[in-house]
Amino acid sequence: MRVIVIVIISFFSAITFASSVDLSGQVLDSESKDPIPYATLQFIDLNTGVVCDENGKFNFTGDLPQNTTIKISAVGYETILVKFDRKLSATTFYLDHSHIELEEFVVSTSGSLQKNSIVNVEKRSMDELSTIQNNDLGEAIANIPSVYNLSTGNGISKPVIRGMSGMRVVTYLNGLRIENQQWGGDHGLGISENGIGTVEIIKGPSSLLYGADALGGVLFLQEEPFANQNSIETFYRTSFESNSMKLNNAVGFKTSGKRLKFNLFANHVSAADYQLPNGSYVKNSRFQQNDIKGSLGYNYKNWVITARYNFIRNRIGIPGHTHDSIFSLESFISDQQKREKTIPAQVITNHFAIIENGFYFNNSNLKVKTGFTSNQLVEYDEKVTIPGLDLTLNNYTYNVVWDRTVAKSHHLLIGSQGMLQNITNNPKAEEMIIPDANVGDFGGYAIFQGEIKGWNYQMGGRYDQRMIKIYSNEYSITNYSFNGFNYSAGFNKSIKELTFRFNTSSGFRPPHSSEMLADGVHHGTMRYEIGSTELKSEKATQFDFSIEYSGEHLYLALNPYYNQIQNYIYISPTDTIIGGYDVYEYKQDPNAQLIGGDFSLHYHPHFAHKLHLEHNTSFIQAKRSDGQPLPLTPQTRFNTLLRYQFESEGKFIIDYVALQHLYFLDQNRVSYFETPSQGYHLLNLSASFKLNINYPIDIQLGMKNILNEEYINHLSRLKPFEIPAPGRNFYIALKFNLITKKNK
Repeated sequence: MRVIVIVIISFFSAITFASSVDLSGQVLDSESKDPIPYATLQFIDLNTGVVCDENGKFNFTGDLPQNTTIKISAVGYETILVKFDRKLSATTFYLDHSHIELEEFVVSTSGSLQKNSIVNVEKRSMDELSTIQNNDLGEAIANIPSVYNLSTGNGISKPVIRGMSGMRVVTYLNGLRIENQQWGGDHGLGISENGIGTVEIIKGPSSLLYGADALGGVLFLQEEPFANQNSIETFYRTSFESNSMKLNNAVGFKTSGKRLKFNLFANHVSAADYQLPNGSYVKNSRFQQNDIKGSLGYNYKNWVITARYNFIRNRIGIPGHTHDSIFSLESFISDQQKREKTIPAQVITNHFAIIENGFYFNNSNLKVKTGFTSNQLVEYDEKVTIPGLDLTLNNYTYNVVWDRTVAKSHHLLIGSQGMLQNITNNPKAEEMIIPDANVGDFGGYAIFQGEIKGWNYQMGGRYDQRMIKIYSNEYSITNYSFNGFNYSAGFNKSIKELTFRFNTSSGFRPPHSSEMLADGVHHGTMRYEIGSTELKSEKATQFDFSIEYSGEHLYLALNPYYNQIQNYIYISPTDTIIGGYDVYEYKQDPNAQLIGGDFSLHYHPHFAHKLHLEHNTSFIQAKRSDGQPLPLTPQTRFNTLLRYQFESEGKFIIDYVALQHLYFLDQNRVSYFETPSQGYHLLNLSASFKLNINYPIDIQLGMKNILNEEYINHLSRLKPFEIPAPGRNFYIALKFNLITKKNK
């Protein structure tokens, strides 16, 4: 009720501060004072913008909320941020030259440039992550330092951040928390990359802004912005991959007027069984995906509202699935490639909906988000008519945050988040892996941040409570309650080309019902699992330090971290066998430790202006208090990308040619039930072209795993079956663009 009252009062207060403007001006080079053609002004809170003309001039007409942020950017220049003031009607913005574009606007956290951010945030556009085409979203984000991909063939992938995944990584889509059975290793991300504009990775405990569970980090996905004001943008994209005969067709439509904005995306993906380096195929590694997503935005004076809806349905084959206690690699391999539907398979249906309201005042803003997600997971195992598993998870969420400027460079954020989750099993299904349950979350936090004499700081605290009601059967109901207080504090300082950043943060994760009440065979892992109702909440404390050098042609960054987790929940083998399966029990370690770091380099030599060398190294060592390694610890990885950027003109343009080298070291530090993994090299090649005709066409050609290397990544869930990853893969992608200017 309090939230409703706040929203009503804020709404009427907001509309009294009208800010209908005719904002015009010019973007100039700070040194030469020459115009910067086609610079972009992005109005962050409206999720739209305008593009300057060939003389660097721009004009925006409409309602622009007071105190909103304007991002001004151009290729080859440093991005700047400006707070809008209603007194501003005509102005000139000046941009400094930058040979290496490194600083991005971080939407999901403090709303500042990464250089000034206290939290270590990695932000990438999907275009940047797609320099080498990827199989899916999970594979794309694995190019970011300390981010890996836990996969089951081509169709199922989960993000791994600093060695943690599943329930220890929280995923947000446009500010909506996504719940999709993360507890299962064979349950994928369930989000389509079509229409996604940017990806942000927040590494380490992030409970302060995002609530319980985020011990490993947060994956924050943001859809593409609306079209620039008074324009229509449409595209059709199609791609083909030779290895799995994968076809991907997508369409998109975007339009934006003075107040009303609309986006619509649709996508269809179909892949056959993938091919191994020896020419054979992995049975039932095929999958299909259909999705549609739409966004509707409207702004009136100082009120901005956006409604979004996503529908995604996947049918995914489950390679390596067996009920046999004794198996061989040959039972999972075929000499024929097939695409037809078969079993075992997962049929997953997702609905994601969110309504975002923003109210803007002279010195503050209030944002209210309410959302709903529905995930239905149906597994067909041995029968095509009766599902082996049919589980539905519905989740209702809210997120309210008030951002108040208390002084010129200081902000106070007060917020509350919560969710009500319902998990139900279809009684007609053959199995019930986890029982029916209701989960309720409530959390409140306060954060103070600002800048004092060049020192940026942030500090805050948060309290969360989780209540779990488990329906073991019709007559047995068990209640559990968990709570935790978390904090975060940090600072950064820039001295000429150097930036120092230090942050300490805590987080907690209550045990999941799958860890407390498991008692049966999990065929995806080939083991009999037994849970424990005595499990306590995990509590994490991380220390994160980074030092960055940003010169004219060289960028270097070193980021070591230490994460300590009390009551770490893990699964351990026993000496018992039930029904031919080894028995594993969920246990807790008093003090698990994850120690690691990243090293990043971006070199753009002055003597070779078109050449870019990018490299990152990721290392992690994870162990229990007795010194034994934690399971599924990623291999040390070296990721190097060499890109030559052309500056050609004409109807046919060569955009870039890129060569990527990935080197994974041996992983010999393994847990009790793991086997070591051998290191391997991968070479990938990509080239991008543009055809400037009436309807411009983007063309991308490439080859992955050029040397046809046979390898198994340590995080592959097919590793216990000794099933290698895909072999050599050729791909081609075409994108047809149409941009039509509307009448004013």
